[in-house]
Amino acid sequence: MRDIPYMRPDEIGYETAAALAVGIHAVREKVSIPVGAECHMNGADCAMACAVAAGAEWIRVFEWCNSFISQSGFINAMGGRVARMRKNLGAEHILALCDVNVKHGSHFIIHDRSVEEQAMDVEAQDGDAVIVTGFDTGTPPTVENLERCKRAVKLPILIGSGLSSQNVCELLSAADGAIIGSWFKEDNNWKNPVSYERTKEFMDRVKQLRDQIR
Repeated sequence: MRDIPYMRPDEIGYETAAALAVGIHAVREKVSIPVGAECHMNGADCAMACAVAAGAEWIRVFEWCNSFISQSGFINAMGGRVARMRKNLGAEHILALCDVNVKHGSHFIIHDRSVEEQAMDVEAQDGDAVIVTGFDTGTPPTVENLERCKRAVKLPILIGSGLSSQNVCELLSAADGAIIGSWFKEDNNWKNPVSYERTKEFMDRVKQLRDQIR
């Protein structure tokens, strides 16, 4: 939503915020499920402002704690800044879903911090959920990393990349939820329209998994 090519948080323009807020409002007019916001690259304050203005219930934040090297350069933590912003706006009902070791990034500068330690950082800094990803958009996290984070914190653990009809039963059994983009799109390309057939096939498998759990 006008956030590509990606820019660092301090470079994101008003036009991006305006387009994102309008987009959120349009989606909320059509669906009854919770709607969220994300603004690349790590534009968590922009996403929070849009969520407040348009009535979204959550935001995704690539780097709530710590730092990493992204496609747009060095990205710092936004957690403290956005948590204060959320409180000042009276928007503590808006959840912050926070990535650890996020995809499409180099994490060498914090290579001595395990994924579960980073999950603990999110919990300590008032994040509401931990998102675990693979290396890139199409790569899923490992079951091991999901389970390590789940043991380390009390927050919900979400899968943030690579979930598909083929691996949903294995991976979702180790997590509390997931964010899915590419798999729902035509030709598995996040830039394409949503495919009804792919989405239905996936959700049918999720329903089967839910029935087994019950």
